[in-house]
Amino acid sequence: MFDAFELRPDGTVVGLYTDAIDLRALGHVRAERASAVEWDEAAQAWCARILATGEVLGPFQRRDEAVDAERRALAARLSALAPAPERVA
Repeated sequence: MFDAFELRPDGTVVGLYTDAIDLRALGHVRAERASAVEWDEAAQAWCARILATGEVLGPFQRRDEAVDAERRALAARLSALAPAPERVA
């Protein structure tokens, strides 16, 4: 599983949803769909679509492969959007 979280200065946590921990323990949860894993009937395969960019990942023989690629792509996107950490001397 590829989990990525960003802790912002205001205390907000932004990341990929996971069932591994109960995020409600951290406070109010707001979840937004960032992608969709769908069956492509024409290709007879699974694909993942990143909603913000329209990027389509796949095709994949198995749904879990599409989910894995989806989580990797979203984790990379989240990491790229995060500001560089400040260095403390």
